[in-house]
Amino acid sequence: MRPFGVFGQNTPAVPPVTVQLSDFTVYQSATLGTATPTYSITNTGTVTSQAGTLENWLTSGTASNYEVRATVTSGTLTSGTSGSWLSCGTTRTWSKSNGAQDNSVLTCVMTVEIRLASTGVVQDSATITLSAESDNLN
Repeated sequence: MRPFGVFGQNTPAVPPVTVQLSDFTVYQSATLGTATPTYSITNTGTVTSQAGTLENWLTSGTASNYEVRATVTSGTLTSGTSGSWLSCGTTRTWSKSNGAQDNSVLTCVMTVEIRLASTGVVQDSATITLSAESDNLN
């Protein structure tokens, strides 16, 4: 009998996925005061918002080996750095605020990318929408 399969060939191993990001819309509404939805890439490997944990962006490895960049594609951020690569060894947060109390919704859309710092190769990206609604009592 002949053996089945391929022998003696070097087939490249498929590396495990260590970075994964999902598209999210982060929303917050405030009747009195200011609505401030936030999106954070934490140095512990999670993605969080003002409401809590959204997902794990890092499934294995060390956060400081990666860098994150947020690029605004629509609207403006209230806080957070955009357009620059930043170490994931520090938690990075972006936010949009609306305190107008006039039934308005302010939105910022951004692309968030994570790359391996040593090679500059982007591992994953996602579209994030921050939506802040400010209501009034009338």
